[in-house]
Amino acid sequence: MTEPRPRPRARLRARLRTRVGRLPLTRELTVLSLAAFATAIGIGILAPTLPLLARDFGVSNTGAAAVVSAFALARLVCGAVMVRLAHRADTRRVMLWGLAVLAVSSALAGWATSYPVLLSLRIAGGVGSAMFSVSGMALVTRHAPATARARATGVYIGALLLGTALGPAAGIPFAGISLRAPLFCYAVLAALSFLLVLIGLPRGDASRPAEQGTARKRTPLRQFLRGRPYLVVLTLNFAVTWCLGVRGSLIPLHMVENLGESASLVGWVLFSSAVFNILLLPLGGRISDREGWRPVLLTGCALAALGLLTTAAVPQLWALFLGLILFGAGAGILEPPSGAVLAEVSRDGDTTPVALHSTAGDLGMILGPLAMGALADGLSFTWAFAVTTAVMAAPLLLALGPGGREGDERRTGARK
Repeated sequence: MTEPRPRPRARLRARLRTRVGRLPLTRELTVLSLAAFATAIGIGILAPTLPLLARDFGVSNTGAAAVVSAFALARLVCGAVMVRLAHRADTRRVMLWGLAVLAVSSALAGWATSYPVLLSLRIAGGVGSAMFSVSGMALVTRHAPATARARATGVYIGALLLGTALGPAAGIPFAGISLRAPLFCYAVLAALSFLLVLIGLPRGDASRPAEQGTARKRTPLRQFLRGRPYLVVLTLNFAVTWCLGVRGSLIPLHMVENLGESASLVGWVLFSSAVFNILLLPLGGRISDREGWRPVLLTGCALAALGLLTTAAVPQLWALFLGLILFGAGAGILEPPSGAVLAEVSRDGDTTPVALHSTAGDLGMILGPLAMGALADGLSFTWAFAVTTAVMAAPLLLALGPGGREGDERRTGARK
């Protein structure tokens, strides 16, 4: 007798279990991704109204921009301190303290009665954000399975990108209530993330700085910088955040002042770029885990640079739209292999490479808009976009140089 065939519904359940089992959605990764998503939505909700709130205190446009840049500057300055803190203390505890500082400072900023108070509280929020970002990425890289690090990191970064993309749209109702309402909303979201991590992320050896009775050995920074893959990833993070800063600050001005488009169309264009950024994340993770980081990085850099070059070469709306979609797709492909390289160099638990990676991103986010804004004022937007294209091409050239295959050779040997 032949065995009875399983029913279609049973086959479907088995197939779903098989597919879900392939995903790196462990409990820890799920909790960290949800916390990142909530805080990223808060940042997106706050971004459009914060400069307007600063202007209500009677400051200039430069003063209003300083409230925005102070957040990233605080993250940059505190990066090295957060490395030491995450190295000596429980990484989970560092994340909780960061979320607490972020929630309290945002709530107090909603009640700020003067510009200096608002500026000071935003600096405090940047400190909390640095604690959260350094410890969050460190925990993701420690909990990620060795065979799915790129996909696990892609899930986490995808949560950040998705929150950042949806935040401005979610903040429209709050902006209609008051310019201060987004600050309170951000505080609530940070508090919810705090509770999520406190309850959902278990204490364990993966979040502790050292084994029981053993001090963790710290690797000298110069040893990390000797490795070509990590150096490429540092340069890549600086370039991508530089370009994201330029996209967020100069593209709206270029569309409104030079192309004569409306502010609502600006939002749709930026939203489309963010959507393609998110959609390409899983593809970059799958290819990177199978083929190594280098082919994915080369492809992503080429796409992103081509998109920026299109924006610089053809000053028309269709070219801008196409260029930003290409840039978003390329940046999305780039994120998972970057996370995989970061996980590889951080596998001994040292948070130094994670913090330096975050610092490079903050530096790009600060310098990009300021430098390219000055170039646009002195020459033109075309020159600003052209120089930004060259910045995006820098990690591509670095990966093509000698030693660029170092990480992929080890990965290929491990697969064999």
